[in-house]
Amino acid sequence: MILYYAGIAFTIATAVTCVRRGQANPWIWIILFFPPIGGAVYVFTEVLGSHSFRGLTGGRVASKRELKVAEAEVRRLDNSDAWTSFAQALRSRKQFEQAREAASAAVKKDTTSWRALNELGLAQMGLGDYENAANILSKVVELEPLHAAGDASFALAVSLEKSGRKDDARSVLEQLARTSSLPKVLFSLASLQADAGQTSAARESLERIITEAEYVPSYHRREVRPWVRRARKALSSLPS
Repeated sequence: MILYYAGIAFTIATAVTCVRRGQANPWIWIILFFPPIGGAVYVFTEVLGSHSFRGLTGGRVASKRELKVAEAEVRRLDNSDAWTSFAQALRSRKQFEQAREAASAAVKKDTTSWRALNELGLAQMGLGDYENAANILSKVVELEPLHAAGDASFALAVSLEKSGRKDDARSVLEQLARTSSLPKVLFSLASLQADAGQTSAARESLERIITEAEYVPSYHRREVRPWVRRARKALSSLPS
């Protein structure tokens, strides 16, 4: 009986977390229809897995030992997954040129691997080659809708903006903001909306950051506070 109620509590907690993180579609159905296994898959894939190495806006840097292990796996397996993991470790340490080479090798091994393409796109971003990064990341969005609901779409939007395609970047972020409440998404969208003269839309995006911060789980509040401060500052500078 205790395990039964613990499973219900775990399912509810993971469902709430995925909604707050803007990952409800399609994770919420997996969590609710396959309790508690669906919740466990979500936690290991999105909560723990997403912090394995440095992402677009931060995270953990691979240690030297982890880098050596990843390199050894490349020699042992020589497959797309091994090359992708090696590229990710290199990128986390800002070795972008080597990361691009490793990711390119991963794509050659499997041209349909969204993970390999994603690493190649992020490595191109690290090198400042935003036009090529945008082209590659657009393929990731097509191949993996689940991943596209967050990191890939945001990286695509950043690449589009950096390459001067601000209207396209805003369009990507507007679509992403329909399912995501992540502050980085909303703040970037507000900045592009303000640049385009869409003051009311920018204000709405910034106000969402402040409003939704009140409902963020306690373990994420520290990450959200700086965004709330930035949102309030940006609001004060918008034309009335």
